[in-house]
Amino acid sequence: MCYPLLYQYLMSISLSLTEQLRRFSSGDRNIADAVFREVLPRLREVAVRQLQRERYAAPYCPSELINEAWLKSLRHGGWQIRDREHFYAIAGLVMRQVL
Repeated sequence: MCYPLLYQYLMSISLSLTEQLRRFSSGDRNIADAVFREVLPRLREVAVRQLQRERYAAPYCPSELINEAWLKSLRHGGWQIRDREHFYAIAGLVMRQVL
């Protein structure tokens, strides 16, 4: 049996992001941290864009918005993610719901 951190490391170096996202969306919780580290820079871009689109000042900075979206919805999976662009589209929708 692999230890969780070793499993995450092995998965992150051997699988493409799309494959990691597919495993994550199909219920593999051991890969969640590796996925989060991989997608974080792009999620920050999505969060900045979402905050700029808000008409009224939102009480969030990009990091807080990412954390809220990840903890409320994205982290739990259950999404049928086709590829990385689909994941970022879902992330944008979740962020808009948070705002």
